[in-house]
Amino acid sequence: MNTSVDKLFLIAVGGTGMRCLESFIHLCAMGMFDGKEIEVLSLDTDQANGNKSRVKNLVTTYNAIKNGGNPNSNTFFSAKINFHEFYTDYNSVAGFGNFHQITKTSTSPNVLDDNKMLADLFMESSVQVFDLTHGYRAQTHLGSYLMYHAFIETAHKIVKGDNIKDHENYLNQFCEKLRGATEGGRVFIFGSLFGGTGASSLPILPKAIEDFISITGQGKTSLPEKVKFGSTLLTEYFKFKNPDDKQRSTDEDAVIADSRFFTLNSQASLQYYQNDPTIKKCFKKMYHIGWPIEPINFSKDDEKLVKTGGPTQKNDCHIVELISAAAAFDFFQSESIDNDELSVLYKTFEVVDNNKLEISFNDLVGDGENGKKFASHFCALVQLMHLVLTQYEGSIGNNGVQTIIKNTQTNFTDYDNLDSNYTNHLNEYFREYFGYAIENKVFEGKWLYQIYKSLQGGALIFNHNIFSNDLSELEDIDFGKMWSEKNESYNWHKSLLQKFGKIGPSKFLEHFKDLDEVQKEFKNQDLVMPSEKFLAQLFNTFNSLNKITNI
Repeated sequence: MNTSVDKLFLIAVGGTGMRCLESFIHLCAMGMFDGKEIEVLSLDTDQANGNKSRVKNLVTTYNAIKNGGNPNSNTFFSAKINFHEFYTDYNSVAGFGNFHQITKTSTSPNVLDDNKMLADLFMESSVQVFDLTHGYRAQTHLGSYLMYHAFIETAHKIVKGDNIKDHENYLNQFCEKLRGATEGGRVFIFGSLFGGTGASSLPILPKAIEDFISITGQGKTSLPEKVKFGSTLLTEYFKFKNPDDKQRSTDEDAVIADSRFFTLNSQASLQYYQNDPTIKKCFKKMYHIGWPIEPINFSKDDEKLVKTGGPTQKNDCHIVELISAAAAFDFFQSESIDNDELSVLYKTFEVVDNNKLEISFNDLVGDGENGKKFASHFCALVQLMHLVLTQYEGSIGNNGVQTIIKNTQTNFTDYDNLDSNYTNHLNEYFREYFGYAIENKVFEGKWLYQIYKSLQGGALIFNHNIFSNDLSELEDIDFGKMWSEKNESYNWHKSLLQKFGKIGPSKFLEHFKDLDEVQKEFKNQDLVMPSEKFLAQLFNTFNSLNKITNI
């Protein structure tokens, strides 16, 4: 990782941005951001959005596992994450629920005719009156205007000290950290081009942040020149059912996003980003990410109406969101982005039979050392997930992590005092967020399985059986043979396979207990607490057995 940057900043905007952030947090859990402290800002109009709630709970669990510790090196959960959230507080009861109420361009006789006519020139009447609490509904001209002014109005409130709310203070804290990045900071923005909140916010955020810092600093401070911005240019990759005339007939849903226009929205946005001089001035790198196969349908079978937002909008994760997280990794670890020209980057993936993608570990973060690091870290986390959930039944509610500790007590008494809260949090991470859960013998795939499913039959790095949702097949997974024939040299040493046969949990734990070398790296991993040493010991053991980084 680039050591010249003193802080990393990440902004996730809208529902798609939240799912990209979810993939990013899992990269942090793999240990891809060694020694880094990352300031994360979630930005949305929809306080109750299901995808936002899920990633917020994921970060809470991540930090519980981190247990207040500082950044580590070459281990699981190595990065430190500071989470901030800001949302636009649209409330119709308080008179701030739609454009008319916010701008006071209603039919009231006290409103200047010029203001009313100007609003009518740029926006249809239906756009001026729809409920904003579920987002901007693909009305990006409206969204950009309102999101920018949400930042500016909050900045003025901060200066006045006028009844500042928690989410407004979080935005101020995030910008204060950015203000202090005098030696250089990297800001990466997750958001889509084809929807509402993300598409509205992405182009105005650098300017909104710059003006926020100037206002709160009362003209005495500014955004440091060395701070650089990057972002995704994420085009459409999902769809949902079309709203019918009956749904559109209500005032609340008269304006609603229609996925039939996502391709057109993406095309128009890309033309804007290509030609707009402000974009070229503010951003240093943009990553054009798209989906070449049939978009996944996010509609539920029993849905009668198109969901505009709220807690039920909790869509599955997709491979393009992991690609977006990998783009953030590339941006953060780039050695130099001081050139004046905006770079727009893209890459292609191998398409195999029947138009299926085959994703290799080198495809995501590049080949060479980064590729091997990602391969070894991802592989080790998947192995640990199966140890906790599959072999020790953490998937059905047992504390699989505690079972690992119980089976190693005779050799490593340092871990005896890890309380059940810590082990439950680690088990929860795998069961509720990363791996899978089983309720009443029904398999429910989480992030890893959702990413794999989104490939629609394509390949994701490991053997297909690693992603099985068949309970009998899961129990037969071989830790030593994660890789397909294409990368079979990365599997465990043949001597171990010949000695042990199928590598199950007992053989892993035997190696865990007998291999003194797994602790020799502790001094280079910045470890203090027993919980950090426990994770590092697991990480070191897997990586001493996997043949990825030492080939």
